[in-house]
Amino acid sequence: MADQELPIVTGFAVEDARLVERVPWSLLGCDAAFIQLHGMEHFTGMFVAELAPGAETKPLKHLYEQVIYVLQGSGRAEIWAPDSDAAPRQEFGWQANSLFATPLNCSYKLRNTGSEPAIFLSISDAPMMLDLFHDRDFIFNNPYYFRSRFEPAPEWGARQERVMSRRGTLLLRANVIPDVLTTLIDPDARRGQGSRITAYEMAGNTLAGHLAEWPAGGYQKAHHHQGGAILLIAQSEGYSLMWPSQAGAQPYQNGNGHQVVRVDWRPGSVFSPPSQWFHQHFNTGAESAKQVAVRFGSTDHPVGFRGFRQAANKNIVPTRTSYKEGGTAIEYQDEDPQIRKDYDEIIGTQH
Repeated sequence: MADQELPIVTGFAVEDARLVERVPWSLLGCDAAFIQLHGMEHFTGMFVAELAPGAETKPLKHLYEQVIYVLQGSGRAEIWAPDSDAAPRQEFGWQANSLFATPLNCSYKLRNTGSEPAIFLSISDAPMMLDLFHDRDFIFNNPYYFRSRFEPAPEWGARQERVMSRRGTLLLRANVIPDVLTTLIDPDARRGQGSRITAYEMAGNTLAGHLAEWPAGGYQKAHHHQGGAILLIAQSEGYSLMWPSQAGAQPYQNGNGHQVVRVDWRPGSVFSPPSQWFHQHFNTGAESAKQVAVRFGSTDHPVGFRGFRQAANKNIVPTRTSYKEGGTAIEYQDEDPQIRKDYDEIIGTQH
């Protein structure tokens, strides 16, 4: 990251990634900046980039998984097999709030076809892959074609399949989600009253995620998991609380209130809870809150460091099961009373 001579933004959160200062990046051919939050812990990497109207990125391919979330603007993406410029190219359109994957080690470029600057976030497992192989030429110039990850087809970008995963949760398999704001998110009260959540998996990745929604005047239950997860706010405004699990399920009651970190958010916010830090999300806006999570935890292609609790008890989904029953969630009746008191005061003041 330092070698790329880009700004590197650190901290627990960025309130609006669209406002991060960016400078020209020779690798991608547009302005960009790295965002390296504490909770990413070098499992995941992220940058924000900007394309001027009519501009396009340089072609790029790499031996790490990547998903892209569009914060602003519209355009087209092209994807093709590595070292095969003559092969058929996969094309699809994207717009604000689109989410899509670039298949492993395939070449790709993005083009802004709109009239305003296009701003997008890239989230990947690049730090981990670079640490494992510590050979940039192998990462960026590897000719291997993962055919199981990508075969051009007219329906590639439109392919969507909703299934029940092995964990008993609804799963959306898709390479492109055109607009997360209009995508169906399934009811699941285990994360909170009125809560909706749908996991998604893209392009055969181990880097997966979920879409979450909860109502105005509501908040989700606290839970914790492995670091590396990145949370993006797509709709509404509010705040999240994060604190180390060692501070207890009731940090204020335990005298550990000073360890609680508050993150204020709105559309364009990104934040990342560190490993085994409880985090809890509160909607203070007038519309339902919508959140995109990018994390390890594919059910089709699980990774051990993310799924150790699931392996210990296959009958539970840890982040949706009470810590009293072997999970990592805090039920409403078990949460710190100060948390609800503070939220009620904020909602009462605003409404």
